[in-house]
Amino acid sequence: MILETVSRGPSLFTKSIRKNGPGFGNRSCDTLRAMRSESNFASFWPEYVRAHSQPGTRTIHLAGTLVGWSLFIAAIALQRWWWVAAALVVSYALAWISHFFVEHNRPATFEHPLWSWRADQKMVALMLTGKMSDEVRRCAATQN
Repeated sequence: MILETVSRGPSLFTKSIRKNGPGFGNRSCDTLRAMRSESNFASFWPEYVRAHSQPGTRTIHLAGTLVGWSLFIAAIALQRWWWVAAALVVSYALAWISHFFVEHNRPATFEHPLWSWRADQKMVALMLTGKMSDEVRRCAATQN
């Protein structure tokens, strides 16, 4: 029954895109369409960066990734194996929340899960070294 309802009309996410006005939905769809067409990580990376243009999105990703790695390391050190699952849930939940409520787009996880994970690690490394803002400007300047 749920599948029939979803297949008959737009999803809740699509409805929220339309409700939030012009530009919001177009940006989200354009970014998602561009990410689907990427064939390697080097071409995926600029699209990933543009999908993380808001500082709040990047900050929440940073927090989620650092908490996730901390839980993962603690799980191994303390042999609390269920913490590995908690690490994944916390890090992905925070990232997705930032996309839906700050950036207003769809996470790249759904289209390219491994590239998305790799890009997140790269983004966090650049943030920790103070180089991510320059990368955002560079990728924004090379768009189209």
